[in-house]
Amino acid sequence: MSPFAQIIQSMQRQALDFEVLGIDENKNETVPGDRVLQAQVIDQCVIHDVYLREQVQLVASQIQHWERLAARAQRVFEMTERKYRIWREKTMLAAFESPTDPPPAKWKKPTVREAEAAYRVHPEYEAWGQRVERAREAWNACEANAKGFTAKRYMLEKTVRRSQADGAPILDV
Repeated sequence: MSPFAQIIQSMQRQALDFEVLGIDENKNETVPGDRVLQAQVIDQCVIHDVYLREQVQLVASQIQHWERLAARAQRVFEMTERKYRIWREKTMLAAFESPTDPPPAKWKKPTVREAEAAYRVHPEYEAWGQRVERAREAWNACEANAKGFTAKRYMLEKTVRRSQADGAPILDV
């Protein structure tokens, strides 16, 4: 096995799969979406000399695909972050409310610091943090994949030009 193939295999073993959630337009909520197998993406980013013509024909579609997924992942991230902020504000407002109406004589309105502590110790706080982090990770990963295919496009362009300059068989691009 060539050192190049070993590097690719090592990258594929370390690749982290991720999910790009979908969006239910009627409910304005996220729904299960596309599972991305990052090892396959790494393999698709590699230039295979035998299939130059096919790769030249596919690379624009691959870039478009990842840019579109990145846009959806960004939207999911922004929706998730917005919903987290709404949850956080509601939780903080609840901390400022008196347990009874009218408030008992000894009841004291909490400070902002106490209200912030109230939402940070809430059981849902960690789950919201993880949702926001996963959404941000999916967005970043999609953008990285789009950049990878853009780099492949430039490498293919250089390969085709070099082939033409060297008098090698010319690719009809």
